[in-house]
Amino acid sequence: MPEQQDTRSDRISLTAVLVDTAAAAAFDRWVVPEQLTQWWPPIAEVDPMQGGSYHFFWPAQNWHLRGRFAEFQPGNRLTYTWRWDHDPHDAETIVDAHFDALPTGGTALAVTHGPYPDTEAGRERRQEHLDGWMYFLGRLEALG
Repeated sequence: MPEQQDTRSDRISLTAVLVDTAAAAAFDRWVVPEQLTQWWPPIAEVDPMQGGSYHFFWPAQNWHLRGRFAEFQPGNRLTYTWRWDHDPHDAETIVDAHFDALPTGGTALAVTHGPYPDTEAGRERRQEHLDGWMYFLGRLEALG
C-alpha cells in the first residue's frame, strides 16, 4: 500500500514498494504506453526522452492529461509537468518520481507532486491528486 510521507500543504510526497520489479522495469511502467495502461490511463501516448511529451486520455470522462519530461533518467528518475485540459483553472504542477533499487531486487518508488497554492481550491486539488495517487500507485504495486 502506498504511504504518504509528509503533510505539507504545498505538495504531495508518497512512497510505494514494487517488491518484484527492478528499477529499470519500474521506470518502464511509467513511460511505455502498453505498460502504463495496465495501471494508470486507458490510453497513453509517450515520447520517452528528456524534453519529450506525453498525453494520457480517459475516454469515459473525456479527460486529457499532458506534459513534458524535464528529467528522463531511465531506471533512476523521471520529472514531468502535469496539466489537465478539462480544467482551465488547473495550474501546471510538477511530478518527480525516483526509482531506487532495493537489495532484494525490487524498487522503492518516491513520488512528489506540487506545488499547490495555499488556498481552498489549492487544498481541494491537492486532496484530489493525493486520492488519485493513492489509488493508482496501489494498482502499480499490485503489478509487482
